[in-house]
Parts: sequence; structure tokens; C-alpha cells
Amino acid sequence: MELIASLFCHVSESIPEAEIQRELQRQHDILAQNAASSGRTIEHCFFHVGEFNLEDPDQVLLRFLQRAQADDLGLVLVESKDLFPLSQQAHIPCMEVCFVREGVQEILGNKDVQVAEEDLRPKNAYMYWGF
Repeated sequence: MELIASLFCHVSESIPEAEIQRELQRQHDILAQNAASSGRTIEHCFFHVGEFNLEDPDQVLLRFLQRAQADDLGLVLVESKDLFPLSQQAHIPCMEVCFVREGVQEILGNKDVQVAEEDLRPKNAYMYWGF
């Protein structure tokens, strides 16, 4: 069975616009290297800029949650918990997340969570950009 991974890169809107792309690329490179070193194929890659609010998700977060609900993300790789701020109250689908910098792997969410199915699934691409 092929091991797959999904990458999640996130930056706040508060960083200067000139640095947003550089920071997203830096995170992507670290996560892609980690995926390759563990023999995983990258299936989904999420680039999120802005407020990280899982209770009122924007399009990128909604797509991320939908893919988690569909159970096709594989292992989600995130650089650190600081870049993936989950509130204790967040209602998210079950997913396995690895925080690469901390070397911690956790199961987050609940299998019973249902995500609204708005037709936001990409047809041929698996890159998700949110600005």
C-alpha cells in the first residue's frame, strides 16, 4: 500500500506581503523533504494565508476539512503546532497529523464530525491556495 502525505502550510496575514510566498515555500520544502525521507508520496498540498478558524472556515480550510472527512489525506504534515493552532473547541474530522519540528504525531478530531459538502472538490489538481 502506498504511503501518502498531505502538506499544510499556513501563515498569518500579519506578516509582510513580500514574505508570504517565501515563508510558504520554506514550509513546503521542509514538509516535502520530510515526506520524501519517510517514503511518502505527496497527494494534497494546502497553502493557507489568513485567519486559522476551523469553526468558520474559509475555502481552503473547508477543502482541507472535506478531504479529512473523506479520509484521503494520509498523514498530514505540518511544520509545528504554532503554525496549526487548533482550539480545544474546534470540531474537526479525524486525521493523523505529524508536527515535523516537534517530532510529534497525533490523531486529531472525531470520526463523527460531518463537514458541509459544498462542491469545492478540485477536479484535476490537488493544490489549495487561500489568500
